[in-house]
Amino acid sequence: MLFKIILLHFMVRFFGFTFPVFPLKSKNLTVLHVFTSFVLQVRVILLDSLTWFHKYFKESLSVTEVTKWSSHSIFQTNTGYSVVFFCNAAQGKNSEMRMFLGTPCLPAEMTPIGFAKNQAVIQSSGTYLCFLDSDDVMMPQRVRLQHEVAIQHPNSIVGCQVRREPLDSTERYTRWINNLTQEQLLTQVFTSHGPTVVMPTWFCSREWFFHVGRFDEGGKGVPEDLLFFYEHLQKGGEVFRVNHCLLLYRYHPQAATHSVLEETIWNHRVRFLEDRVLSSWTSFTIWNAGKQGKKLYRSLSPANQKKVSAFCDVDEKKITKGFYTYEESEERPKPKIPVCHFRDASPPFVICVKLDLTGGAFETNLDMLNLKEGMDYYHFN
Repeated sequence: MLFKIILLHFMVRFFGFTFPVFPLKSKNLTVLHVFTSFVLQVRVILLDSLTWFHKYFKESLSVTEVTKWSSHSIFQTNTGYSVVFFCNAAQGKNSEMRMFLGTPCLPAEMTPIGFAKNQAVIQSSGTYLCFLDSDDVMMPQRVRLQHEVAIQHPNSIVGCQVRREPLDSTERYTRWINNLTQEQLLTQVFTSHGPTVVMPTWFCSREWFFHVGRFDEGGKGVPEDLLFFYEHLQKGGEVFRVNHCLLLYRYHPQAATHSVLEETIWNHRVRFLEDRVLSSWTSFTIWNAGKQGKKLYRSLSPANQKKVSAFCDVDEKKITKGFYTYEESEERPKPKIPVCHFRDASPPFVICVKLDLTGGAFETNLDMLNLKEGMDYYHFN
């Protein structure tokens, strides 16, 4: 059972449901609460009489001084923020959600996450959009601080630092989210971590959102956040992060992100790397002669495979062998790519070594080469 909350400013008819219309006197800022919780999580919420949802959403409303305005799940504030509900729920839970939200709920399987987010934006009128997931809690100053940055950088997505809940979940990922430099917000967009500012922290102008386009509405298994982020960058968008912890970012295994296959994300990442970086390089070295480096090589287009001058590594066994043979190739003779020690390799590099996982050994090796990230190398893993 999946439900989302969407801002509504006029009547919507969808699959036979009619939503009531109420005047909403928002000013220039719309707080956009898009709830994208996956099936099991929301079911737990409902079985617990909506206490989880009610608690955390109420917290987020209170910290932005949002108060209830009507019995039909429309919220308005004296500071120009407004929130209106739209939801979908699993069969049998519609009445519970309606009692809480005061509006009908659509069957969960009929409304993809991307569709829900798009409708939230389309049917709102605010100049700025602030995203928040259902089980996360934003800090009191979030809207103010991100709004200040967004005004100065209208073509940007503005994120913030987060605190993970539970604290020990996804520790490497959380350090990465919180500690990227301003430059790395643009250079490390190819890694398996995804967007360099996590989607539940996004804040952007409405005008820029429509310039980029809408979220992909393909439904389950589509990384709509990643695709939107890539399109944002392709159109010249900037990325900024407010260096304050403004969101309690909850981890749970039922999150919708876990429904996206790793291979799907891999393919999108490779194509984006080819478009953004490899298209302008005449040759490059893949740093990692192991599984991940070879997988990247095999995933490249034939034209970009020919640009790979070598693999480099620290593994003496791989270096001693001296080459990697692309056995799956239809070429004759089959391509053989040299393997050398990283100190003997020539930049630029595409690095397929995981960060923050070797006790600093890899980072030390990289630092000794005195290379510039975003020019001499990019991280891919």
